[in-house]
Amino acid sequence: MKRLPAVALACAAVVAGACGGSAEEPQQADAPAEAGGAAATTARGTAGLTPRGDDDGELVSTRASSDPLRVVLTEADALQVNGFWEAALELRERAINDPGFASLSAPEQYGARLDQVQVLLKLERGADADGLITELAWDLTTMPADSARRHALLSAASARLRGDPEAELAAFDRYVGADGPSAASIQLQRARLLIELERFADANLAADQALSYAALPAAERLEALLLSARALEALGQPDAAIAQYRALLEASPSASDQAVALARIGGLSWDAGDRASAIGAWGRLAAEHPGREEAEVALDALTGAGERPDRLTTGILLMERDYLVDARSTLIEVLVGGTAGEKAAAEFYVARIAQLRDDVDGAVAGYLAVPSRDAASEFAPEGLWRAADLLSEIGSSASAEPVYARIMRDYPSSGRSADAALRFALWRADEVGWEEAAARLEEGLSVAGRHWTINERQRHQLWQGIAASHLGREIEAVEFWRAAASLGAGRYYGVRAAALAGADSVAASAEQTAEEWLTSVAGRDPGGGASAAGSVRWRSARELRRGALDGAAVDQLAAWRRDAGGDAWALLRMAQHLASAGEPSAALAAAGQLLGVVGREWWEAPAEVARFLFPDAWGDLRAQAADDFGVDPLLFASLMRWESSFDPNARGAAGEIGLSQVIPTTSAMIAAALGEEHEHERLARPETAIRYGAWFLGSQLEANEGRPIVALAAYNAGPGNAARWLEVASGFAGPSGDQRFADDAFEAAMDYPGTRAYVRKILETREAYRALASVEAGGAGE
Repeated sequence: MKRLPAVALACAAVVAGACGGSAEEPQQADAPAEAGGAAATTARGTAGLTPRGDDDGELVSTRASSDPLRVVLTEADALQVNGFWEAALELRERAINDPGFASLSAPEQYGARLDQVQVLLKLERGADADGLITELAWDLTTMPADSARRHALLSAASARLRGDPEAELAAFDRYVGADGPSAASIQLQRARLLIELERFADANLAADQALSYAALPAAERLEALLLSARALEALGQPDAAIAQYRALLEASPSASDQAVALARIGGLSWDAGDRASAIGAWGRLAAEHPGREEAEVALDALTGAGERPDRLTTGILLMERDYLVDARSTLIEVLVGGTAGEKAAAEFYVARIAQLRDDVDGAVAGYLAVPSRDAASEFAPEGLWRAADLLSEIGSSASAEPVYARIMRDYPSSGRSADAALRFALWRADEVGWEEAAARLEEGLSVAGRHWTINERQRHQLWQGIAASHLGREIEAVEFWRAAASLGAGRYYGVRAAALAGADSVAASAEQTAEEWLTSVAGRDPGGGASAAGSVRWRSARELRRGALDGAAVDQLAAWRRDAGGDAWALLRMAQHLASAGEPSAALAAAGQLLGVVGREWWEAPAEVARFLFPDAWGDLRAQAADDFGVDPLLFASLMRWESSFDPNARGAAGEIGLSQVIPTTSAMIAAALGEEHEHERLARPETAIRYGAWFLGSQLEANEGRPIVALAAYNAGPGNAARWLEVASGFAGPSGDQRFADDAFEAAMDYPGTRAYVRKILETREAYRALASVEAGGAGE
């Protein structure tokens, strides 16, 4: 990968040549694009540049220009998008210092300089960024309006980097004064800063001003309510603060927001002498959010007020706080005097406490007893499942088997039914024989199948075919597989069943344009093909993105999709525009919403629409990394698609960063293997995230005989769990030496639902990428 930053040197040569006026220079203008290799081509393929714009915000294309200077600036953009920030900085600096730079339009000149500021901020070179910001400030009176607003946002980002909230606030004030399209979001930014500066009256005013904008995205509206409530508290206005907390409680689906709101409503109400409201808020908090820290405070407050929650809630709260002895004693009281439903819940949590204390026998006995307390309780099938799971873990599969059967037969509509039916049939198939396994599979489908999802029915029929094959009934096996595939050709189990049946894989079609297809399923476009480029949401998101406020930009794009609602044509135009404007993650989301509105799957849409869902973002970088580390590039694209939705700024709760969502401990291990200094934040760069993700996936493929399903499971849940599932799968993988169904056995053995769904979705997505590659190669839809 060392050769990619060398694009800077090749492009710099063009800049130097541009000064001489040679008649040969236009022929050299294309050299940087070719020399750029992955970096340059990727930017074209994803439209992943920060588009330059005129004062009205319209996109201005520079890629097609024969002017070497414009080509070089575009190559610098490509390097920046791909994470080669130092190279982008150097290349653009050479262009800016070229005498021909003055011949560019004012928006292009200011755009290039502001791009430099943005890269300097990414590199945390605050002093250099400040110097360029100060230099540009002399031109604010003559600068185009959109450039002046971007200057304000980047000035705020620079102040934030150096820890100067007053200067940051002043820059945001300048933006608000310019009445830009992102004024609502910037008012929210002001409210945050004013809270930090303890200027609470001004903070409340800024939050109220943000809330007054209809354009404020829903996520930011919730934060504005919270900031307003905090400011009102600090100002000694409890009634007004409670009103804002109640508004937050009503509007937010977030458990975090609800817990905070209930905790503060309780505390403020108590201080105001409103005992009933305080007890009600704390009691609701304890009952609905027992695992949160605020619930612990609520329990203490209720206890201090002589109003402890009911015994069941108290027992659960004590368990969540690791007071296991007290929790068990309290729950035992419920078993003596509670209602049937309370007793079932208490029995479940007593068993959970036994499991936490490594008392497997006690846990199993407790979980098995839950249905006897209340057979109709939601805890009954879950208790049985956990008992069977524990029995399986300690090697008592024979004892677990009837428990799985009971879940399937007694609780066919529970969320555990399908998994229980499959385990009942398969986990001892090598002992009971495939004839018995086939009978059990048939029973499962007959007893509970109508309650299952399409995926669950497909999986079951897939295994009916495998059982039939083991019994030598190949014609019957193919019938089962074809039936499974017919339920959804592009779903994982449908793809797998079709492959076993020898049927064609799922295909994408290029026979219709997106507009022709949507007309056929949703009628003509009532908007007459109106462009999405002029949307206020888009203009705001674009300005926020270019002003180093990526989170706020994402909120605006999400609000744009929410505004579209069920308007299929608006969503199509949105997806088309976002894809062309370098926003693959947002285009993907818009296309997904579109298919949901019209009730179609990706394989029922034309290739143009499917490509929005499965973009070729950073295609050349991915291909290079995949080649370097022995990874199928389409498999790697699928992994990135599900890890980050191609959002390079994605971050996870465990410290995952970037396109491949690598956690810190793994990135340190990869850096050591590659002989590089470890800096986890470098994964925010697409180039680094792609290399590290490809290395780790490649290492897991190498460790697992090149089997993608095992490697993906290891990528998601760790190599230790993958090894455990391989061992479990060996018990029902079929006759020795028959490897046709080894991957199916491994998939069935995974007992982490999240990992199984993750693996399934990635392998399903690989088929979509294969279908699209076939179209592009002329193999389908021709």
